Amino acid sequence: MLHQGLTIPVHLQVAFKSLLKDYKRGIGRTVSLLVDGQLFEAVLINQDFDRKKFRQHSDLVQIRFTEKSGLPKRLRAIFRASFVYIRKKREQTKARKTFVRVPEESREYLVFYTTSTSDLFLMEPITKAELSEANVQLVSLTEEEFELYGEFARTDDSAGIVLRSHLAKVRKLDRSIGEDLKRLYDFRCQICGENFSKPHNQRIVQVHHIIHFVRSMNNDYDNLMVACPNHHSVIHKANPIFDRQALRLSYPNGYHETLVLDRHLKA
Repeated sequence: MLHQGLTIPVHLQVAFKSLLKDYKRGIGRTVSLLVDGQLFEAVLINQDFDRKKFRQHSDLVQIRFTEKSGLPKRLRAIFRASFVYIRKKREQTKARKTFVRVPEESREYLVFYTTSTSDLFLMEPITKAELSEANVQLVSLTEEEFELYGEFARTDDSAGIVLRSHLAKVRKLDRSIGEDLKRLYDFRCQICGENFSKPHNQRIVQVHHIIHFVRSMNNDYDNLMVACPNHHSVIHKANPIFDRQALRLSYPNGYHETLVLDRHLKA
């Protein structure tokens, strides 16, 4: 990503593949990437490969860019901590293409957002420094306050809606994965299986962090549960223990609830 581009994870390809429906595999489409208010040109492509040999391989959708575009240099400046770490590790092994995994506590993120213009994507960088500062802010928040933060931490600006604080940036990272899970469960609660807002053509289901995000900073799929507002509120008030093997919530008063829906936790 800091040099040539990136591969889009399979579960996120839908927003990108829709732009390639009239393009043959191996033929790219020019797209624009907006990073910190600056536009960069790139190519969106469904890479071709030997599909007879790799029959089970998913599509390889990538965003490719060159040094000439200026984007790699910009990303290396934004994600300097990761770039320096990777470079030092490769120098130690004396192998330029050695795969280097950045430690979990030092990871940085690039969040993609679609826009009203089909071939324009907003790229939101979230750096190690911002995550560290957000972590300090999180200490003073309860989990309920954090989960509500994304609803009021917005300011109206002439350029649109802007999230200004570092904590709000982390909140945007938090929401992006949760939105995928909501769609996975068709906006139904995993605990009761209901989508109460469907007759009203609304989507009010919420995402709960099993191990509270303000303590764990863990936003992986296996730490998230989709819940209706009622169950979400009850969980925060009662603080039940979640048995991952049994997929069961055990409340302090002895009451138990087993998840009705599961497509990602036990698997």
